[in-house]
Amino acid sequence: MRLRYAASCIVEKGVTNVRPHVDLADVDSAATGRWEPRDQPPRDTEPLAAETGDVLVNKLRPYLRKIAYVDRDVTCSTEFLVLRPRAAVLSRYLFYIACDRHLAEFAMATVDGVRMPRTSWAALGGHRVRVPTVDEQTLIADFLDRECERIATLMHAVDRTQERLAEWLDGRIRRMLYDPDAGVPFGRFATLHRGFDLPDSQRRPGNVPVIGSGGPTGWHDRPAIRGPAVVTGRYGSIGQVEWMDDDCWPLNTTLYVRSFSGSEPRFVYWLLRAVPLKSEGEKAAVPGLHRADAHRLRVKDVPRSAQAAIVRELDACEHRVKVLDDQLAVMVELLTEYRDALIAEAVTGQLDVSRMSDARMDERAQAAREGATA
Repeated sequence: MRLRYAASCIVEKGVTNVRPHVDLADVDSAATGRWEPRDQPPRDTEPLAAETGDVLVNKLRPYLRKIAYVDRDVTCSTEFLVLRPRAAVLSRYLFYIACDRHLAEFAMATVDGVRMPRTSWAALGGHRVRVPTVDEQTLIADFLDRECERIATLMHAVDRTQERLAEWLDGRIRRMLYDPDAGVPFGRFATLHRGFDLPDSQRRPGNVPVIGSGGPTGWHDRPAIRGPAVVTGRYGSIGQVEWMDDDCWPLNTTLYVRSFSGSEPRFVYWLLRAVPLKSEGEKAAVPGLHRADAHRLRVKDVPRSAQAAIVRELDACEHRVKVLDDQLAVMVELLTEYRDALIAEAVTGQLDVSRMSDARMDERAQAAREGATA
């Protein structure tokens, strides 16, 4: 059956009652189904209306797979398709049809545009789907609800572990180097300077990294400063610190260290990681990090002779955390692939969910893990 015979695409505007609003940014990618609405739509927009039981499918950049099951009446961005199940089609089953990776693959084959690829209902409605009896739809939806919840619980545990690793490293850095009460000003160890303008129109192909407040943003053919360099965000991602081994071009949204005042350059990097740059930047009337404020932040007075040992210790800590974090990232990737395969097999009829006990599902999950790591 074509998708257009399983669901209709609702285009209803002019909603007068106040509803929560769902924008593209409010829905997780990768078809997790997680979403969190905002209080109201952006100004000067006329959003679409969606009712409880509808399914939202992003038509802009469909490879992102931003899918939401609507559990309350909302409005949403016109970059969503609002799908409403037809007779004899369950809302939750339609949601899993939308989560099936085959739908996103079909959508990407039907997009118009390169920079802003966008599909349409006229195209997407032609996707072939399987619609069994209502009883079987219920079995499949119940099964996928249960199994996807188990996978989500595992993913949450992995995410929390990654957060704790980052918190542990941040705490270790602060305990070793931050001293707000008896420390000396950071400016004693290094001087921060504002980065340089470089509009996109003036960038030329090259191998010199261009660094913005959130990290590397592109390339240029010549550097503004020589490496090694330490760069941090002045606006935007305040508090993110980048270590650059080689020459680079820090943009005017950043602050960089040009003079290390006789300190170990890598030690200065760890000092900047230790001080609360983000909270300092948020104190300003216009959020942003000022050089003078950063220079006044107090750190431990570490002589040059002891800096190399601290650098080795913190570098080793960071390496251990990265190794563990990479392993956890692989686990998330495997869980995502397993969930996607499970949904695809269930909604296409390749998997008989009535025969799947918890023990059988555990066996499948174990086999998937062993196959991925073989």
